[in-house]
Amino acid sequence: MNFRLALLLLLPCFAAAQPLPASENRGPACTFGADFHYGFIVPHTAQMSHLITGHSRSLSLHCLFQTDGSRPWHREYHLPRHGVRMFYNATGNEPRLGRQFALFYALDLRLNRASGNGWFRHGLMLGVGPGYATRRWNLRENHQAPVLGSHLNMALSLRYQIQVASAGASQFVAGIDAVHLSNGAFKVPNLGTNNISLFAGARLSGKKPGPVLPQPNEPRFSPAWHFVAAVSVGMKQIPPPGGRFYAAWNAGAGAYFHFAEKSALAAGVDLFYNTTLRTLLARRDNLTPSATDILQAGIHGGYQLHISQFQVVIQQGIYIHDKWKDTGRLYHRFGLRYQWSRQGFVLLGLKTHFAKADYGEIGIGYRL
Repeated sequence: MNFRLALLLLLPCFAAAQPLPASENRGPACTFGADFHYGFIVPHTAQMSHLITGHSRSLSLHCLFQTDGSRPWHREYHLPRHGVRMFYNATGNEPRLGRQFALFYALDLRLNRASGNGWFRHGLMLGVGPGYATRRWNLRENHQAPVLGSHLNMALSLRYQIQVASAGASQFVAGIDAVHLSNGAFKVPNLGTNNISLFAGARLSGKKPGPVLPQPNEPRFSPAWHFVAAVSVGMKQIPPPGGRFYAAWNAGAGAYFHFAEKSALAAGVDLFYNTTLRTLLARRDNLTPSATDILQAGIHGGYQLHISQFQVVIQQGIYIHDKWKDTGRLYHRFGLRYQWSRQGFVLLGLKTHFAKADYGEIGIGYRL
């Protein structure tokens, strides 16, 4: 793809756009954007150093819808946009790393207040969704790249952007973008890839949001304690590649203090029944582990970011019982909860030991 030619073709379309008439300049509408990226795959381990042979070149397209202030979270996040983002990445080493594609649910958060009219406007765009890599590790054809064990992966993105200029309904932006692909150790090897890039692009805005006003009879937020319990399960492989799949069962309970509309602090206890430890302990210690030998227990503290019915969950844990010990005393969990009713929620998460994924998990929970 000739990125320079595509950029030259798209920019006049944005520059020629005119603002909508005031009578039509209200309510939700799609904002379309296109960005061009130049960066590299980060060699976050020595096993990847030989694979970084060139710079990555990427194209990102997004269509975002403006929130209208009708719900409390719209106003708390200064009228964010949300929608779909598509990402294409030529990794710089096509024979070994191939090309990557991702489709994100994207949330575009203003770091300026919605009412701000200053010249400096900036924000964050978060994304989560499926990713696809055209090349994966293969013992016969691609054994030099122990990075991704599967074509299909989970993709996460975080980008920081600054508006550098505007003309009518068009804005020109620049910033830095990070996109991560991994299968959560579902199939090994699974070092994962992290693409860091600088980008420049343009967006064509649709209708602007109306006034940010509370709704009639809207309940006021009040801080509260909540108690939660959840169970989840994950599947994973362990080296060598091509082996069987193992189940990892989790159960936990705890509490969180929802002290602000957007934020909560949490603490709790976790039990992990990771069946891979039966094989790993047998290999290491030359014994047959008991059920309690493969049981891990821990305590955690965490932070929760609340976005409507969703919660972004970040936990830092420490094992209080762990016979394996080779992964260290600390564990981390990152996830997303969806509160489908006042009490019930579903969760999707990833358990890691620092930058090394342990397994992905899916589960269900209950909130008091």
